[in-house]
Amino acid sequence: GVLTSIGEYVHGEKSGFYERYNPNGTIKVKCNYVLDYIKGSNRNGRWLEFYSNGKPKTIGNYQRSVKIGIWVYFDEKGSQTQAIFVNGKIDINGIYFH
Repeated sequence: GVLTSIGEYVHGEKSGFYERYNPNGTIKVKCNYVLDYIKGSNRNGRWLEFYSNGKPKTIGNYQRSVKIGIWVYFDEKGSQTQAIFVNGKIDINGIYFH
């Protein structure tokens, strides 16, 4: 079999460090989850997503599964776009292309 993910679970819900892998074995996502006994698992903290070649795709932060702060998106050539999120929504004045 092929390893698809590694993570910690509490009562069947993701809680703590979590990694998901591409079919070729490279890391696809690194993140953390916090268990909320009412709503289930929530993404919390740094979110790192990668292309199958290992290059970064997305870098940002979650707070209770809501995007917050600066998120950086990369295309496959490495060019980046930055967006600022407030309460999970893009601040239209905070989009930058590089």
